[in-house]
Amino acid sequence: MFVRTLRAILVFVCILGGLTWVIMANPVHAPESSGSRNSLPPDPTHISGLVVTPVPEGARARLRTSSESMFLSQWAAQCTQCMVINGSYFDENNLPTGYFSVGGVRTGSSAYDLDRSGLIRIDAQGTVRIEDLAKVSIDSLLATKDGLQSYPILVKNYEPAVKEDSGKRARRTALAITRDNQLLIINYFGQITLYQFAREIAGALSGDQQVRIALNLDGGPSTGLVIRDMTFPDGKKSLTYDSITPVPNIIEFVK
Repeated sequence: MFVRTLRAILVFVCILGGLTWVIMANPVHAPESSGSRNSLPPDPTHISGLVVTPVPEGARARLRTSSESMFLSQWAAQCTQCMVINGSYFDENNLPTGYFSVGGVRTGSSAYDLDRSGLIRIDAQGTVRIEDLAKVSIDSLLATKDGLQSYPILVKNYEPAVKEDSGKRARRTALAITRDNQLLIINYFGQITLYQFAREIAGALSGDQQVRIALNLDGGPSTGLVIRDMTFPDGKKSLTYDSITPVPNIIEFVK
């Protein structure tokens, strides 16, 4: 997100009987976690203020970038049976501000400190790993052919990893992996601090579905989620929570 100050809407999503209900309200603070945990649904749903979307089995991840920014809905219009979310933070020249590489071709030249960032690494089969870069060498990072560096790590070893509350509220996007290795897209379309976001994610699910690690992505007006004819266990779904502003890079999941 290049620095902008915008207001947003809060979107709650519930999947009831195959129908999607959307309730819109003014921005609010995230509720304090009640400590109760939920079961992971088979498709996008609302859990404790979060929009949690399990990435379906067989969906392949890939990074995409462009010199021209586009709204997430425009990115998604270029694919079928896909899900699109915003990706890396970027500067005024639309270049990623962290390490970003597609097919071994790096975009931009900057990178974040390893001890305060994480890496989304995508292998040749389109499988996603989320790595704590405090445990990875700079050589390993620079050898990544398909990867995106971002910060901060929100959840580490099932516990919230953000220790101080800056008080800065914004829309949020994260990728997470559960105890049983389910990849999740997690959005918050209201206004929430990273400190609160980390605690909501850590407390949202339990058992094998508890979040083991979660990495924050670009947020604010860049935040969005577009699902186009993606097949979930209970059928095909299409949803659009577009970014407020255009973005120059995305993470895409295709079947």
